[in-house]
Amino acid sequence: MHRQLNNAIESMVDASDAENLVVPYGLFPSKDEPMTECEKIVDIISNKPFAAKSVYKAYQTVHHGWAAARANLNDAENKKQYEDVYGTLAAFFKNIW
Repeated sequence: MHRQLNNAIESMVDASDAENLVVPYGLFPSKDEPMTECEKIVDIISNKPFAAKSVYKAYQTVHHGWAAARANLNDAENKKQYEDVYGTLAAFFKNIW
């Protein structure tokens, strides 16, 4: 059984999926993701018993894929946000385990 979920690639998010979540969730959308759906997910999670352990941070200055295959670590802003999201993820997982 999973103790937490993380989604750093939100291109296909659907707020209805959050209804059935039973574990803390990390959500880290870029400027290219559907923010309205992401915010709906955050609202749904805020009423769950694990809400305090869930994490949401929008990365409005970077493109979809900035923390994965499309990362451009030669770009100062991309590198800054890349390092931030992986630090945030590490803290999220440490908090759960």
